[in-house]
Amino acid sequence: MFRNYVKVALRNIRKYSFYSSLNIVGLAFGLAACFLIGLYIFDELSYDRFHTDYQNIYSVGLNGKVGGQEIYTASSCAPLAHAMVSNIPGGMQWKTGWHRLPIGWR
Repeated sequence: MFRNYVKVALRNIRKYSFYSSLNIVGLAFGLAACFLIGLYIFDELSYDRFHTDYQNIYSVGLNGKVGGQEIYTASSCAPLAHAMVSNIPGGMQWKTGWHRLPIGWR
């Protein structure tokens, strides 16, 4: 029975070769896109999971107005870490990072 289904499928692929190839290419692109989206989601969900006690890792950013222009950055001023450690109870630790970006990007 399965052999007959395969024969009919191959005959239809040969008979309607353009539409069959179009469908197969579309299926390949769809599967590739689904796979890439899945990899991206997996990567985003695994961010900082290699640290011990990763549930308690936070990133502090800066949202404010400077000269009438709103700014949103993923960084904050250096004294903020010392102020947070001294004013927030719970044995907090801090780590600063420095990202070097080229000047003049638009």
